Amino acid sequence: MLLLYGAHREKPGFMVPYLIVCQLGIGLLVIITAIIGFSEIFRLFIVGLGIIMAGSTLVVIASYLWLVKYSFYRKLIERDRRSRVQKDEVPTEKPTTEQETLA
Repeated sequence: MLLLYGAHREKPGFMVPYLIVCQLGIGLLVIITAIIGFSEIFRLFIVGLGIIMAGSTLVVIASYLWLVKYSFYRKLIERDRRSRVQKDEVPTEKPTTEQETLA
């Protein structure tokens, strides 16, 4: 829910908890895939290899989806930073040159 709220309202701070939990989930998926896959590879080679391949595929897909969301998060942060810089800028008058004053 925080991800949807943060994305809809363009508030990147609300996306951080989702990004952290999702990254922890990907790490857990890697560990579980390795443990189950390598324990099965010694019993039935084909089953263990299938578990490792399926788990690796899931890790790649989950990592890609996480990267898409993280990219959007970084875009929102950059947009916020630029809008703050533009608000802080004081409009300055263009310095006049001697030719402009003579014309």
